[in-house]
Amino acid sequence: MIRSDRRYARLSRLGALFLVALLQPVFADANSTIASGWTSKYSASASYNNAGCALCHEKSDTSGTRWNSYGRALKQALQSNLLNSALTNIESINSDGDSGGASNKTEIDAGTQPGWRAGSGNTIFDSTLAAVGPTVSPPATISGNVDPVPPPALPTLSIGDVTGTEGNSGTTPFVFTVSLSAPTSATVTVSFATANGTATAGVDYVSTSSQLTFSPNETSKTISVLVIGNTTFESDKTFTVNLSGPTHATIADGQGIGRIVNDDLAPTAATLSIGDISAPEGNSGTTAFVFTVTLAPASTSTVTVDYATASGTAAEGVDFVPAFGTLTLPPGAPGGLITVLVNGNTTVEANRTFSVQLSNAVNATIADGQGIATIIDDDGPPLEGPTNFQGLWWNSPAGSESGWGINFAHQADVIFASWFTYDLNGRGWWLVMSAFQGGPNQFSGDIIEARGPPFNTVPFPPLNTPGGATGAFVGSGLLTFSDENNGTFAYTVNGISQTKNITRQILGAAAPPVCVFNSVVGAAAATNYQDIWWAAPAQSEDGWGINLTHQGSTIFGTWFTYDSDRAPMWLVVTALQTSSTIYAGDLYRTTGPPFNAVPFPPIGSPGGPTVTKVGTATFAFGNGQTGTFAYTVNGVSQAKAITRQVFRPPGTVCQ
Repeated sequence: MIRSDRRYARLSRLGALFLVALLQPVFADANSTIASGWTSKYSASASYNNAGCALCHEKSDTSGTRWNSYGRALKQALQSNLLNSALTNIESINSDGDSGGASNKTEIDAGTQPGWRAGSGNTIFDSTLAAVGPTVSPPATISGNVDPVPPPALPTLSIGDVTGTEGNSGTTPFVFTVSLSAPTSATVTVSFATANGTATAGVDYVSTSSQLTFSPNETSKTISVLVIGNTTFESDKTFTVNLSGPTHATIADGQGIGRIVNDDLAPTAATLSIGDISAPEGNSGTTAFVFTVTLAPASTSTVTVDYATASGTAAEGVDFVPAFGTLTLPPGAPGGLITVLVNGNTTVEANRTFSVQLSNAVNATIADGQGIATIIDDDGPPLEGPTNFQGLWWNSPAGSESGWGINFAHQADVIFASWFTYDLNGRGWWLVMSAFQGGPNQFSGDIIEARGPPFNTVPFPPLNTPGGATGAFVGSGLLTFSDENNGTFAYTVNGISQTKNITRQILGAAAPPVCVFNSVVGAAAATNYQDIWWAAPAQSEDGWGINLTHQGSTIFGTWFTYDSDRAPMWLVVTALQTSSTIYAGDLYRTTGPPFNAVPFPPIGSPGGPTVTKVGTATFAFGNGQTGTFAYTVNGVSQAKAITRQVFRPPGTVCQ
């Protein structure tokens, strides 16, 4: 039905114009053609929500709460963000159900589009868009969008890098942060996995893989990778954590780099040194000359060095068996041993020398690459008078069990033996024995363990006085000598019985002195101080003493005294001559294998004794039988007047 009500038409045009004017700023680009057409027809001021919009509401509705099909379609389209389709579709249909069947656009262009009213063949809707007494079906649901609004962009995922130190042990967590660029109402997931760079899984870090889940509005998650600590100096290393397979997000930065920073100090350059050795050749067979190779400091890497013997005045193949090879020191080893066999004979001849040369060191440098061996001839004419065994002895072959020893003070038919070894717990332990001669070159006696006041006690109470040292019987010993340089030491200590082959310990190239009991050279006139000494005046501090082995310009001192808990303690010093009557050196304390260990590993070998510097010592002699012993031990400094200990007058003198 086409109406000619001009007044109503003007109102309709005004409502339509302002409906378009309201929507045009938002959708101007897409709707410019349609909107322009409407604008040219309508000039009134009314919102489509307003009752004045006759195109949208029932004609008689002044409250704007009863909607016609046209208004319902517009409102529904706006709620669905489909305005462009709404304008296009609504223009092409006949939404008022009039019998003329003209489209809305035709009627709008002709200015004849009316409002609607109930009961006139139109469907009226309430404010909820529910139909109120429909007489015709509402327009079809609008679909499509000729000007789509793009969906909101997905948030992006990024993973950060991590730099940290590895640590020395265990594991250190490297925590990577994964960030979401903006919160979202969706649940976001992303997979991750580690990958090697210069770092190796299982060696430098623990590989891992899994999935992260971001709950709605959550924007940060973490990934923890365990880095394996070590103490090896090495270059910095890297590995990566890689993101993949995101849902409801995209990946902006999908690779986190883990940089493992080395925190271990570069190793101090290790140096190798080989020591010298002097020993008798023996009368037959071979004697092992054991050279000690020292590595300082111990290395964290395997160290190797080649070695080979070289003739001096000793002839290869005649005086010694040539030896060559490679010495291998595992990580942490303080050194090793090289053994060369020396041929024994009964020919009277001069002392001879040969050397062991080090070369081609790997993971170390060579500080002292030549070890000199002095073969001491032991085939001279027999000594005049009884043989005297005074001096320092150790296990035979020489150096095979370095770390323990036994001193003999030999006066007439008595040997006072001071044995420096280790108890069952590896603590330094000394025992003494007054051994009496029972046959040719054979001496035996009881073995005593002493306990006494700490070494720095002032005054130091003598043996068997209140607070003084006390002795306890722990076993027995037997010394048997085959010649002036070789013998056996058989003992039973706390029920443990063993026998050791022993030989004189030679300190350097100089031959040991000749010692004579009741010598025509009195002690005061002696210039060699090899003997047992104690505090002066004699017996004033009975219970401790010091054995001096004097060869050439070197004095090796073994001091038997007591620790702070009154337990036996021994210290050693290699004192070098600094003037005609003064000798000085560092004091060392040693721990090692129990005395009954079989085999007994020597110093410098795995499980062998370890040596720790604890102070210094100086000997100053007034004459051949008086002197001063000054020392500093663990910060405690003292000086003692000392004299030779004589238990069989007039004593023994070595020259």
